[in-house]
Amino acid sequence: MNRNILLVDDEVAFLLPMRKMLHGPGIRVDTAETYEKAIELLKAADYDAVIADIRLGGILSREGLAILDFIKGRDGNTKVIIMTGFGGPDVMKEAYHLKADYYFEKPVSYKTLSLALSELGVTDHENA
Repeated sequence: MNRNILLVDDEVAFLLPMRKMLHGPGIRVDTAETYEKAIELLKAADYDAVIADIRLGGILSREGLAILDFIKGRDGNTKVIIMTGFGGPDVMKEAYHLKADYYFEKPVSYKTLSLALSELGVTDHENA
């Protein structure tokens, strides 16, 4: 099973260790620190799942939701997990309205993301 995952977060301290943990046999993990880089990668490759932070330090302060909207507008098969450290009921409602598959408030553990990816059929949690 070859799977492609895109991890989007402006916090390198989260991005790099999570990439290393999610990467494995048959699983490629690309990373992006900005909205622009994420869109560039999404236009160039197909992803089974995208894990995106909502706030990427840009002018929108909700770039992750814009990424979610972009993905679901193009390909309903890509699974999207949204994370945020600045959430709440309204943000969660908006994420699910835009068809996020999961919404988590930070901090999010590797185990939580691994289980979510497994439940979405992207990875096999037993081997993750």
